[in-house]
Amino acid sequence: MHDQRLTVLTNVSHYLQVPQLEALGKVVAEADLPVIIIEFSETRQVNYFKSCQYYYIDRDFVLW
Repeated sequence: MHDQRLTVLTNVSHYLQVPQLEALGKVVAEADLPVIIIEFSETRQVNYFKSCQYYYIDRDFVLW
């Protein structure tokens, strides 16, 4: 069944600055860990998540 563990983090941008998030991304990539970061935000934050696959979904699920 290939069961795997998945780490889910929410609202990381509220606690980490951009360099810290980039460092987290490097650690996750080097360790080959599956991680999903869920951010609740009113605006797109593409610049904040440059080193990640980033998808923005608006409040009413129309823009994504």
